[in-house]
Amino acid sequence: MIQQDLASESGLGHEGKQSADDNHHDGVQEAGERHVCPVQVQAYMAFASLLHAIMVIVIGGLFTLMTKTAFTRQILLNHPKFFSFGFASREGPSESTRTGALFSLTFYGQGWTERATEGQEHPEPPNKTMLTKVSGCDPGYGFTTTALLLAAVTILKESDKMPGKGGVFPPGAAFAKTSLIKELTTHGLKFEVLKEETTTSTDKSS
Repeated sequence: MIQQDLASESGLGHEGKQSADDNHHDGVQEAGERHVCPVQVQAYMAFASLLHAIMVIVIGGLFTLMTKTAFTRQILLNHPKFFSFGFASREGPSESTRTGALFSLTFYGQGWTERATEGQEHPEPPNKTMLTKVSGCDPGYGFTTTALLLAAVTILKESDKMPGKGGVFPPGAAFAKTSLIKELTTHGLKFEVLKEETTTSTDKSS
């Protein structure tokens, strides 16, 4: 969902047909919110090497097979560290392991510099691209807790900046106009725009 927020905030239009429940549209319009077309998203996972990718496939396959029967499930529960090659255990990771665990999400967005008229699609192909990155450390324990607490505080303090009167919203759409990203940055999360390009019809024809 972050990809949607980055595209929206940067002025990128969104490819895709408008599809939502009529009641949802009414609620958004009553709240004075502009209509935004949905974003098409495709997610990928990257590994440091082919060996790492193979290990994940093997371990994941082993876990899946062992959850099929009660007997093998019990063995798996009794010896999680052995069957996960040390990736999972009852003790949990040490503090040094947690703080040394880094993560990054890279987003490639494609869209338009101008928004389309409501209810219509862009007549031209996308003319703007962005490459962005979000990174931090300790995603499983420390930062997850921090992010949840900051989101809760933001809801309490800045509810007037959030859309509608309730309902189901992706985090990016819900917190787009709040200071949540600023607070996340203060607590260690890093947002970067690595590359941004705009093409014209002249560039494409050449």
